[in-house]
Amino acid sequence: MFRAEEIDIKHYGIVLGRWKRLILGVAGSCMALAFILNLVLQPIYRASTRIEITKEPTRSPITGELINDDYQSDAVALHTAAELLTNRELMRRVARTLKERELLQMNAPRAEFFRRLRERLAFRAADPAAAVEEQMGDALPSREVDWLLSVVDVRPIPETRLMRVQVDH
Repeated sequence: MFRAEEIDIKHYGIVLGRWKRLILGVAGSCMALAFILNLVLQPIYRASTRIEITKEPTRSPITGELINDDYQSDAVALHTAAELLTNRELMRRVARTLKERELLQMNAPRAEFFRRLRERLAFRAADPAAAVEEQMGDALPSREVDWLLSVVDVRPIPETRLMRVQVDH
């Protein structure tokens, strides 16, 4: 019988040799699954930043008298700022600027490839509204604004004067 000090490296080789097929099969299937998932799933990238909302002065600049020191008004101001950051007009300007700089990419290339592949494989009746939308392409500003609003998340950070702006794409 072997003791712990007597185990040789040859015994490990013999054990690995016996289980070689199972080990290689599991490793190969994990690699194949990872490759397939990498092809099918879209990567999601997240950019996040924090913005400080400055507080209005609470003292009068002329007399130095206390004007307003209300915590509730600060919370309301933060929520108001969050709503203003997701305003449709502001998002329309952002979309226009991104489009001018050729930085607006609503669909990732891989997602666009799979969308076209599904369209070619799917049997469906012709939809006149879809044909008009496809002809106009990216010229639909409301579509771009809706997309920007769907990927941008603005929330106040509790107990602070900070706003968290997060974009997932």
